Amino acid sequence: MSTTLTATAPESYKLELMSAYGTVYRDVLRTPPRDCDASEVPVIDLSNIRGTESERKALAAIIRDAAENTGFFYIKNHGIPKATIDAAFTQAQTFFSQPNEQKALVTQKKSKFFNGWTEKRAAQISPTETKDHREGFSFRYDPRYDPETKDPDAVPEEVKPWMKHEDFVWEGTSHLPGFKNDMITYWQSCLTLARSLIRVFALALDVPENYFDDIVTYPGSLRSPQ
Repeated sequence: MSTTLTATAPESYKLELMSAYGTVYRDVLRTPPRDCDASEVPVIDLSNIRGTESERKALAAIIRDAAENTGFFYIKNHGIPKATIDAAFTQAQTFFSQPNEQKALVTQKKSKFFNGWTEKRAAQISPTETKDHREGFSFRYDPRYDPETKDPDAVPEEVKPWMKHEDFVWEGTSHLPGFKNDMITYWQSCLTLARSLIRVFALALDVPENYFDDIVTYPGSLRSPQ
């Protein structure tokens, strides 16, 4: 007498999402969440991101493999000091711990470009899902704080319409000691890393390393702690 075991596929449901192309759907498993392992989402060491040409090309090959075969990857040894990360995290905690009336000084409702504070349950990715329970604080690229020194008066005319920074986010948080400095310092570190990664992406695509430099001179970078 033989026994046949039938594997049952995990139950899933359709998640409705709003996108720039209209409504899209994704299959989502109902299985309990778990941590991934390195075989599922690679962890890439960026120690050689500013190394020799051969080291940068080797790193580019690793990133290309992860991008093509996994689609996502984590990074380590990225060069952002732990003290910088910790300071930004502490400032975010301090900001979000304030009463709503205080955070409302920089509410996103005052912004033309989605800068400032987003309160809890103010966002809803899908009309069929519950509203987000998270809150956020956003600020955008400002050439005055670019780690690569920029003259704000020299911004090309065709770029100026895309300069969407707003000073009210700093004016309304000026009562928090070191908030602006710590948040901008972290953002500067992330922007420097992003520009280095863009060069590695260029190598991964077999184009010159500086191929994308022009499009990250005045990037639309956004910092949004949540």
